[in-house]
Amino acid sequence: MGRPSSPKLTRERIVTTALRLIDARGEEAFSIAQIARALGVKSASLYNHISSKYEIVEGIRELVAGSIDASLFASKPWYEAMEQWAFSYRAAFARHPNTIKLLSVIPVSSRDTLRMYDAVFQGMLRDGWPKTHILPAVTAVESFVLGSAIDLVAPPQMIAAEQLVGDSPIFLEIVQSGYVEGSARAERAFRVGLAALISGLRDYLASLTPENGAPG
Repeated sequence: MGRPSSPKLTRERIVTTALRLIDARGEEAFSIAQIARALGVKSASLYNHISSKYEIVEGIRELVAGSIDASLFASKPWYEAMEQWAFSYRAAFARHPNTIKLLSVIPVSSRDTLRMYDAVFQGMLRDGWPKTHILPAVTAVESFVLGSAIDLVAPPQMIAAEQLVGDSPIFLEIVQSGYVEGSARAERAFRVGLAALISGLRDYLASLTPENGAPG
């Protein structure tokens, strides 16, 4: 009786295995050797299906960012679309928080991800954003969203209230008056921060002159 055949090695299996390793053990688990070991093959076998480690990274990006919804930028004002986009963006990375550092430092080349950004940029451009100000605005939102994704999966209690002593009376009073635990704490902080950020960006856009796109 012959040996049972192993599942066929494909780019999809390589990428999903890499993501599974990162989810389980962090960015340190991302290496060709460790992916090959998890698949039960030699490292060289992976290169029959992927060109480099960076192709795996872009495959991971496609899996993680594939659920980010930028559809409202085609039909709604940019600030309404931005809110929905931010919520779906946070949800996508909260499911895979260990990928944030890896994906944040490697340039984007995934066509699907680039198309998503194109939808965002088109919506903002249509609504009057000068071209030179769109990328900084989007980057500001992304920075907040990625930090909030980490906060969403943080320990339920981030402040050890029992350790607070009399030399921090204002801090203690504020913590006791408004502190909530777990996902409710993260959700509240995200909603407050996102509202403030979008409001600030609306004010900033209003301050730009149509002639040169510079603050007036």
